[in-house]
Amino acid sequence: MDDDQSESVYVIPPTGLKYDYIAYTMLVISSLGILVCGVILIKKYVLK
Repeated sequence: MDDDQSESVYVIPPTGLKYDYIAYTMLVISSLGILVCGVILIKKYVLK
């Protein structure tokens, strides 16, 4: 066993700052808004 020549491998997360979460948040909010509006309109006009 030769431990003196072994290499260490470090796995680190990316260090760059990305703003992708803003786009995903806007997508989720708009999708939920459309879904809620659809449910309200269906309850109001279809299920009288």
